[in-house]
Amino acid sequence: YCLMEPLGTSIGLIISISLSSRSEAVEGIITAIAAGTFIYVAVMDILAEEFSHKSDRWWKGLFLFIGVGMTAGILFSLPHDHD
Repeated sequence: YCLMEPLGTSIGLIISISLSSRSEAVEGIITAIAAGTFIYVAVMDILAEEFSHKSDRWWKGLFLFIGVGMTAGILFSLPHDHD
């Protein structure tokens, strides 16, 4: 991790600078890859481990549902355009 974070940041910076005319598209792609990585780790590692234990499974599910709902609510409440 301590090698990959600076390496990834450097690669992203180099790509962003070299493609400055299309920087918004490149930034969006890199952000999507980073978000997908976090979602993958959360679902495959953290949630799988948490829900493998039988204790408080209903509470965990409820709070997971609330968290996803709040995130979706924030996403849909933000202004956006479709250019």
